[in-house]
Amino acid sequence: MTEPAIVPLYFELMFPPTVNNLFVNGKGGKGRFTSPAYKAWKEAAGTLAKTQAKGKRIAGPYAMEVRLVRPDGRRRDASNYLKAIEDLFVWLGVVDDDSECQFVSAEWVKSGPPCFVAIRPCLRWGGSPWISVQQGNGLTE
Repeated sequence: MTEPAIVPLYFELMFPPTVNNLFVNGKGGKGRFTSPAYKAWKEAAGTLAKTQAKGKRIAGPYAMEVRLVRPDGRRRDASNYLKAIEDLFVWLGVVDDDSECQFVSAEWVKSGPPCFVAIRPCLRWGGSPWISVQQGNGLTE
């Protein structure tokens, strides 16, 4: 059993697949299935993330920051890569459900790991917005 984290969790992963390539249509238009590329990424990224999580998880609301390094010069939308990342952490049990994500950001950076992810627990007081436990209302370190 994993224990809930009250500090941020950090992950360095390989570059994720775009949301446009996560699923394929079945033959004859029957159903949608996980694409081979997404399945391969999920398994490889899952192995890395499990090691980096060290048995920790975020219970309840959380904030997620994603930094991506462009793999080439093509135009890309950073937000198209969030779904694979969110679903990976649900699949691994690092977060309970991606519906618990209160804040999410995605940005392109010039250097670093292909995909860096920070997940922080959030708290809510009264009618105030969700606040990151570690950084007040700002997530960037």
